[in-house]
Amino acid sequence: MKISKFSIRGFSPKDLARVLEIGRASFIKDFEIAGFDEEGVKKKLRLYGLIKLVERLTHKTFFRMYVGEVGNLVVGTMSLMRLGESWYIGMGMVDPMYRKRGYARRLMSRVCSDAMSLGARKVIVYVIEDNVPVKNLCRSMGFVTFERIAYFHRETCKLDGRDLPSGYKLIKIDSFSREASEVVDACRDETSRLVHGKSSPTPFYIRLASRFLRAGEAEKYAVTIDNKIVGVYTHNFKSKNDPFYMAIHLYEEHKGKGIEETVITNSLGKAFDLGIPELIVSFNEKNTGLEEICEELSFAKYFVAEGMSKILVQTRPSEPCVLSSRLSYDRIGVCDAS
Repeated sequence: MKISKFSIRGFSPKDLARVLEIGRASFIKDFEIAGFDEEGVKKKLRLYGLIKLVERLTHKTFFRMYVGEVGNLVVGTMSLMRLGESWYIGMGMVDPMYRKRGYARRLMSRVCSDAMSLGARKVIVYVIEDNVPVKNLCRSMGFVTFERIAYFHRETCKLDGRDLPSGYKLIKIDSFSREASEVVDACRDETSRLVHGKSSPTPFYIRLASRFLRAGEAEKYAVTIDNKIVGVYTHNFKSKNDPFYMAIHLYEEHKGKGIEETVITNSLGKAFDLGIPELIVSFNEKNTGLEEICEELSFAKYFVAEGMSKILVQTRPSEPCVLSSRLSYDRIGVCDAS
């Protein structure tokens, strides 16, 4: 009997149905609350042709999607996306019937090789904390954990509304605000900041693509005092059947003054008014103060995602050698153990 070989190629629109089938099978356990964002994946992959056209016109690569095949059957996927100085690996999954055959390793090797050929010095991936086989795979390929992002959740409800502490204001800003991105960069802990690098101005073609990809609502606010931005609050949801996600980043000297409690409490009420059942708050696990606030507001820990990075190009002697790695808001699982 002829045994088909495993091969890797670029994604084609005809692969969409099969990719969604693998996604439903791969993420059912890891995301019992949030679920597999099928509509988001559909929208992104349906626009893949447009993305490729934009890349040809601009001579810049910002997104690649790969599929792994056995014969003519797609059995795995992985993506590579550039955001600012960093390259993120996402949508890593292998059909449960084809795991433990080294296919995830082959996909990861190909993605890392292509990233390096495109000028990437490092790649970043996020892996669910208890997905030990995938973490072991990443470590065996040179990835190192550099941060842990905690996700807390609870049912939405109406709590007593709160006002921001005296002098503070929330001002709605553009989702691509450069100043806001700089604040988020500065609010990271030192290791994370060095790994992710500086945010770059968002190119017009990514702004254009995001308008096509956007579903539901995504908003960004600056936390200000004396007309100075001291933090950034964001929230988003894709549909009323999906969770309401929020995150807040504050300069150290403005933490613990009641801003976090106010924003989270009001987010619970906003999500409730919209008919959204769950609120999910994400933050670096080192932010113990925010964890205490979530626990006081009856949130439960949902899961922890480990940010893992791999250096592709050695730094020059005059440069600091830094750990590196991260997935975008794509929830990475790389569902294979070999």
